[in-house]
Amino acid sequence: MQRKGLSPPPKNASPILGLEVAGTIIDLGENTVNWNIGDEVCTLVNGGGYAEYCLSHQRQTLRFSQGFDAIKAFSP
Repeated sequence: MQRKGLSPPPKNASPILGLEVAGTIIDLGENTVNWNIGDEVCTLVNGGGYAEYCLSHQRQTLRFSQGFDAIKAFSP
């Protein structure tokens, strides 16, 4: 929807497309708890999900189960 221009990013959000993200945590904020660098996660963001790196709040983030294969799960 966003790629087709039917769902513009929220005001003050990144103009880079992408609202859902899956990846690996590479850095942590100062007040982050219960997360570690290297955790495999999925999260919701206000935009910018297609970028190489993306910032997300820990409240919006879910950890993948051990053994979960994100590449297989998200491939057509």
